[in-house]
Amino acid sequence: MGIFSKTQNTPNTLTAAEVSALWLQYLGDSMSICVYKYFLAIVENKEIKPILEEALKLSENHVKKITQFLKRANFQIPTGFTEHDVNVNAPRLFSDQFLLFYSYKMTIHGLTAYSLAITNAERQDIQNFFLNARKHRRNCSKKLWNWLKRSRNLQVYLPSLPLMWRSLSVTRIH
Repeated sequence: MGIFSKTQNTPNTLTAAEVSALWLQYLGDSMSICVYKYFLAIVENKEIKPILEEALKLSENHVKKITQFLKRANFQIPTGFTEHDVNVNAPRLFSDQFLLFYSYKMTIHGLTAYSLAITNAERQDIQNFFLNARKHRRNCSKKLWNWLKRSRNLQVYLPSLPLMWRSLSVTRIH
């Protein structure tokens, strides 16, 4: 049997790459749920709160959908992170700007993981899940970025390269 042979796959069969992507996403989203619950407990700016609530809702929905995929395929559900891994009543440790900056950076990492998962998934429903997750997180990242740019207390500077006005030449040394 070669790698291109027909197999006896059922509609609920998951490839190793799909299981890996789903587990990775489950762990990331279960962690995000803990983080966003804490963030929502400490956020002070009322304009920021809906963005954090949206991010929390996305992660909760992802965990539910991934659980369905894994259960239908008779795979174990990861333990992930739980309410035992976070103290939402802990004192405020971070500024509102940090909450948004952290959320933005983690969203960018998520977008990268979604892209990889899409390219490695065989099943159309798994591809669609990651495509939708990517679309929703991209919308969330736009909101985060726009708020960060608008913030009076935070200047966002991305690294840039100086312009080169003359070409550099390499001199050989013999």
